[in-house]
Amino acid sequence: MSHTRHPRRLLSALVLATGLATTLPALAAQDNQPQQFDVEILVFANNNPDDQGEQWPTNPGTPDLNAASEFGAPDGPTELGPGSFRLRADAAALKRSGRYQPILHLAWRQAPVPLNAGHAVHVHGPGNSDTVNGTVKLSEGRYLHLSIDLLYYPAGGPPAPGASAPGAAADGTATAPGDTPADGAAAPTEPGDTGAADSAQTAMPAPKVWVSNPDVFRLHQERKLRTGRVQYFDQPHFGVLALVTPYTPPKPKPQAPTDHSGDSAPTDGTSAPANGN
Repeated sequence: MSHTRHPRRLLSALVLATGLATTLPALAAQDNQPQQFDVEILVFANNNPDDQGEQWPTNPGTPDLNAASEFGAPDGPTELGPGSFRLRADAAALKRSGRYQPILHLAWRQAPVPLNAGHAVHVHGPGNSDTVNGTVKLSEGRYLHLSIDLLYYPAGGPPAPGASAPGAAADGTATAPGDTPADGAAAPTEPGDTGAADSAQTAMPAPKVWVSNPDVFRLHQERKLRTGRVQYFDQPHFGVLALVTPYTPPKPKPQAPTDHSGDSAPTDGTSAPANGN
């Protein structure tokens, strides 16, 4: 069973609640855009999600962290401090609304990777927690693309091993309509099969469990973007504001010419007196 999507529903509520109805002006396109970009993300929770009773998988899959770049690694992105944040006013507006709570605010500088290759950036937090854990990938083909793949644990991190998801049946057999039965029954046979079940029969995979209040939610979206414009990624329980801007290195200050006039040798043929004479 797949849950019904409500495109940009949370965005509409966000605009009404916080007044974030405008975006930053887009930068004019240039033939020689900087190869480095500043990427900023603001992850926030919806304190009162209205998902109309949707069911969510207890195991939505996980982002690929094995090939992700890490801050501080020799080939990793350069993490930027809070002084570089451009979404501070947005974070404050979200918090004032009472409906949304900023969770994680990060910024870094990187060159975009090839569209169908390259490494995403591993992001998690706040602090040493895994309330939010996943990847963000800035890639470039004909256009720039930003891919968000994040897990959000409302309780502050992954549950202890063996813990059952809230709302799941005690025996773990709650399934969505159309999912594989959880009673070990054999799958229907194809025409011509004998239908005999023996010890050699392939075991059926475990059913996917869907509940209304899982331990984790996943947001996995990708889109083309324009630099300098705030992007919004939505999921009923949490969202991400993202801003990507080209980085232009500061121009080096011209050095003043050095005056060597006082170091020139005498021009009258005399030599400088020796010390002590």
